[in-house]
Amino acid sequence: MFDETASNARQDMPVQGDAEKSAEVDSTPRATSVPETSPVSSDASASEAAEPEPVHAKAHYIDPDAGGVERGLTDTVPPCDTEPADETREGGVPGTTDRLRRAAERLGTAAAQFGTAAAETVTKGTKVVHDVVVEPDGPVQSAARKAGEAVSDTIADIPRARRFSQLGASLYATGAVTSHGGNISESDGESIWITRTNSMLGSLGSGDVIRTTFEPSETDAECSRELVVHRAMYHAYKTSLEEADVAFTGAAIVHAHTTDTIFRSLVEDEIALLESESAYTIDNPVKVYAPQVSIASPEAAGMLASAVANGARIAMLRRHGPFAIAPTLAEALRLVSVLEQTAKIANLRDATGRTFL
Repeated sequence: MFDETASNARQDMPVQGDAEKSAEVDSTPRATSVPETSPVSSDASASEAAEPEPVHAKAHYIDPDAGGVERGLTDTVPPCDTEPADETREGGVPGTTDRLRRAAERLGTAAAQFGTAAAETVTKGTKVVHDVVVEPDGPVQSAARKAGEAVSDTIADIPRARRFSQLGASLYATGAVTSHGGNISESDGESIWITRTNSMLGSLGSGDVIRTTFEPSETDAECSRELVVHRAMYHAYKTSLEEADVAFTGAAIVHAHTTDTIFRSLVEDEIALLESESAYTIDNPVKVYAPQVSIASPEAAGMLASAVANGARIAMLRRHGPFAIAPTLAEALRLVSVLEQTAKIANLRDATGRTFL
């Protein structure tokens, strides 16, 4: 029986009938063959058989011993159970071990650098902790403290500036001060914030409130001349609270040039509380002090400090004006305001010649 498929296969085969003749016809090499180890013999008795020669195959030829299978673009028939190739073995890829060695060296260098960086980080972190915890006056702690104080001061200065501005505007609007008269301050027991010398209370700016210390310092020159009086009153006020076992949480002072109050100081040694609000707010008649120099003198400061130590919260300097101290600026302003009100009533009484019922 004629087999058309087998006939076609035979037509495709070389003219020579065996593998040796086929190899002679296809003797021109088309691909470089690379020797490689062939599998070890399957004979179980040859446990240490010699490594066989690699089986070479020409590119694109028919292997009659393999049933006419066409080999592809393979230089060698890879043996079974071979180890990975390197340049130490026949047929290995040149330079593999060197590349692996260099890669391992780079990895080791990178690991060493990472370890060094980690050690430096730990060292720096330890120094920071040491500076902050062990050395409270160290450079890190000092810088952090200054930064914190600056932030706190900035946050606190915003509402303080608003308080000073609003209260100064009120004093000027009500005629309690002239354009450049009067002064106001606040203290927390460590610092004093006071209006700048020659400032205008009716239109205070951001640079018109000066911070100075509870004790005399070089920043005093920028402050109101009356700082000497304010400082003496704060010391007396704080001491009186401490003697009564009361914590000093802050205080404020208002000094005004109220017209009717000043007039009463020129004709009386104390200002009577003639109406109910002043009597309720101030309690006792306000004493008038008469130092030889009434403006910013140590004598005036001593007199008013003595008045505060004896419990007074507002006192009067003849020909100059009242000084009031209280926990807040608003409360100090109220003392000045009600004293002016009762002084005005007293002046109206004198002006009309009428007597009170």
